[in-house]
Amino acid sequence: APSAHNHQPWNFIVITNRDAINRLSMSVQGYLGDKLSASDAISYFGSQERVDRVKKRLELKEDTVFYGAP
Repeated sequence: APSAHNHQPWNFIVITNRDAINRLSMSVQGYLGDKLSASDAISYFGSQERVDRVKKRLELKEDTVFYGAP
């Protein structure tokens, strides 16, 4: 997506270390789990349907963030 005044202030990092990818995935899943247990989960995720969908994905106990990407 374009940025204001075409500043393009982003950088990309490629992570190829499988252990680092798994740790990052677990960290994101933990963050989402914390958001699900907060009293404002619906306002954070936007709807009860999305809350339920994220809960279901987190219950899978697998990489639902990067889906095993190399």
